[in-house]
Amino acid sequence: MHPVPYDVCYRVLAIDPSTSATGFSVLDHNVLTNETTVVYASTVYRKDLLKQKSWLVSVHGDRSTAVSGYGEVLAQLLNQWSPVLVIAEAPYLSRLPAAFKALVEVQTALRLATMYYDPTLPFETVDPARAKQNVGVSGKSGDKEAVAIAVRKRPLLYTANGVDLMQIDEHSMDSIAVGLYHIDTYVKKCSW
Repeated sequence: MHPVPYDVCYRVLAIDPSTSATGFSVLDHNVLTNETTVVYASTVYRKDLLKQKSWLVSVHGDRSTAVSGYGEVLAQLLNQWSPVLVIAEAPYLSRLPAAFKALVEVQTALRLATMYYDPTLPFETVDPARAKQNVGVSGKSGDKEAVAIAVRKRPLLYTANGVDLMQIDEHSMDSIAVGLYHIDTYVKKCSW
């Protein structure tokens, strides 16, 4: 699969945020052929961020250092990939309010990184159930493999730059599902 030509490419940077591991992906959608190519997918683990920033941990603690680190990673990806839009899975308030609070902090760091990069760059969110439903999985499903199977079966979805949908983890896969939600609900409905 060849890269999507610049003049027909709608590039989305998608995120599956978490406090322990955050998945990032970049999807290039060809607005003429409706083909989507995953050109980047990776997961950043909290433990790795904390190892790299041990001195920050000593001053600000684990959580604040990890939250800040996810924002820094996004800033680097924005500079590398120059997307048209950033979309992240929204925090979900379940029976764990403390986890929700931490996810809101991560999302805030991601939103601020986007704003610092370009104040006009849209930062959108989608609730987890809608992202799952868009790829054909029940919104209530807790089965992470179900999302991976659905994404892998998707027609007109390709990979480039060494991305292998059989090898990436659940966080990167969920970020792809988040990006596909935006492409399916907005981009494909535009008259280009």
